[in-house]
Amino acid sequence: MPEELVVVLVLFSIILQIKSQLNPVAPPYGQLQVIGTKLCGSNGQPVQLRGMSLNPWQEQYYTAQTVSFLKYSFNSNVVRAAMSTDGWGGYLTSSDNFAQWNQNMQTVIEAAINNGIYVIVDWHGTGTGYANNASNFFWGISSKYSQYPHIIYEIWNEPTNPYTWQNVTDYAYQVIWNIRYNDKNNVIVIGTPNWSQDVDVAAQAPIGGYNNIAYTLHYYAASHGQWLMDKATTAINKGLCLFITEYGTVNADGGGAINYTESWAWWNYADQNLLSYVNWDVGNGDGTVSGTGSGSSIFLSNTQTWQIWNSSFWSATGNMVHDKYQQTNQGLYG
Repeated sequence: MPEELVVVLVLFSIILQIKSQLNPVAPPYGQLQVIGTKLCGSNGQPVQLRGMSLNPWQEQYYTAQTVSFLKYSFNSNVVRAAMSTDGWGGYLTSSDNFAQWNQNMQTVIEAAINNGIYVIVDWHGTGTGYANNASNFFWGISSKYSQYPHIIYEIWNEPTNPYTWQNVTDYAYQVIWNIRYNDKNNVIVIGTPNWSQDVDVAAQAPIGGYNNIAYTLHYYAASHGQWLMDKATTAINKGLCLFITEYGTVNADGGGAINYTESWAWWNYADQNLLSYVNWDVGNGDGTVSGTGSGSSIFLSNTQTWQIWNSSFWSATGNMVHDKYQQTNQGLYG
């Protein structure tokens, strides 16, 4: 192992050990596994995860309190810990941000484990994947948390142009090797080209040689319609297990009004195909209770962390997603 990598991993391990407090609660479906096109529980039966994605540009919500809120108020059985990489304030941008993001991720991961829900560890980049940096990061996460069935690895949020499926594949094999060296079982989700929409392209040459691999599908209801469902259906018919690690009820830029018709069309499509889905985002935005210009954030503008349990601070998106999740059996209570 190169000397530089050893130094990085030692530092990463030290940071992760700071204030680690784990009192594990078993997640609802035990050890997840991919069987054919389905995400399954430890008993081999298909399951669905439904939950919320944190927003890496609103770090104030990366707390154990938020994770508990998502479980007990939003009935979420999964939380997505999205980590900014090379963007503003990202993990790769300074030593201070490196340390802060290690702490943020540890906080959310361990809160999920303690609450008995799954956690998606998301390398939240869109352009360059930074294969070496991602490999180092996921090596550290997998070496510390491999024994916990709560963990799901999302190794590249949204590959964008000019990155082809071949570029993503080359990246994925490197990162997967580092994860599987430590963690043989937990599910790994692989981003797909064109903002994780070209799942049909990935289906033509899927990743081989590894178990428990799923592929990312992202949609925003006001921007992506039947044409993207058709691409997803093609991928499923070719044998891929899809995981919607990010979706929105609004426009693809996270703004605008809710498209109620398409939001329900997508939820129905996902439920019919037993696809897991995670809503973007746990943040406060320009939301209005009336639903006009609500944006993707589930909280209204300037909502403080201590106010999140009060539904009067929820946006139209927040209320809609909350009500949908409350109507489903998430396996949380027997």
